Amino acid sequence: MATRSEAAPVITDSRVQEHFDSHVSLYVDKTLECYRAASIERIALLEQSTTFETTTPLRMLDIGCGGGYFMDLFLDAFPNAKAHGVDLSLGMLGANTLSARKELRQADALNLPEDIGEFDVINVDTVMHHLIYRSSYKKTIQQIKSFLESLYKVLMPGGAVMIREIYHEYLGVETLGTRLIFGASTLHLPKFAETTLKRIGIQTANAGVCFLSRKQWLALFEETGFNVIAMQDRPWPSQPYRRYGFKASGDLHYVLTRRRPRIY
Repeated sequence: MATRSEAAPVITDSRVQEHFDSHVSLYVDKTLECYRAASIERIALLEQSTTFETTTPLRMLDIGCGGGYFMDLFLDAFPNAKAHGVDLSLGMLGANTLSARKELRQADALNLPEDIGEFDVINVDTVMHHLIYRSSYKKTIQQIKSFLESLYKVLMPGGAVMIREIYHEYLGVETLGTRLIFGASTLHLPKFAETTLKRIGIQTANAGVCFLSRKQWLALFEETGFNVIAMQDRPWPSQPYRRYGFKASGDLHYVLTRRRPRIY
C-alpha cells in the first residue's frame, strides 16, 4: 500500500493550501479527461526525448501530485518504476488511489524534505504559478527560480524534469495582463469580489496565481541551468481571455535536463 510520512515544515502561503483543500473535485474530477490527454502526451514526449525504456526501473517524484492520476499513468507506462508523490494539500493526497509502487507524503514544494532521496524523473505539473510571494510579483518570480534550482538536489545525473505550465500573453506589453491577474488574485477580497473574479476565470482568487509568458518560462529555465530537450506548445482552442486584451494563452509541455554540476 502507499505510505505517508511526516510533513515537512510548510512555508507556502496558507491560502494556497486552503484553496486546494476546498477544491479537490475541481482539480481531480471536473478536469480529468483533459488532464488524461495532456498526461499521455507528456509521457510520450518523455519517452521520445530520453533514453528511458519502458522496462527501466525509474524513480519518479511528482511535486504537487494532487489526486495522483499522473503517477498512475506513469506507473502504467513504466511497469518497473516507483513513484513518490508530494502535495501540500491533504485533501488532494486523500483522492489518490493507493498502490504498493506509490508513496505519498504531505510536503511543501518550496521546502522538500531532506530525506526525500534522488529521482530519475521529476514531474512538476502546473505547480509553479502557485508559488506565490503575496506582496511582490518580483519576489514571486525569484521564488519560482529558487524552486527550479532546488530540483538539482533531488535529480539524479542523467535524469529529466517534466514540466507542464500555463502561459498568458497580453497585447502590447506582454506581461501586463498576468501582472494584473497576480495583483487581483493576491488581494484579500470580500466574498462577492472573490466570486466575481472566479466567474471571469480566476479560480485562485484570494489564493494568488502568477502566470508567465513563454519567454519568461524559457528565461527561467536558462537562468537556473536547465537545457530544454523537448517542448510542445498547446494553444487553447478557445481564448476566453481575449475579450480582456490577452493575445495568446495555452499549455506548455517541457522536458528538461540539467547542465550544471550536482548541488550537494
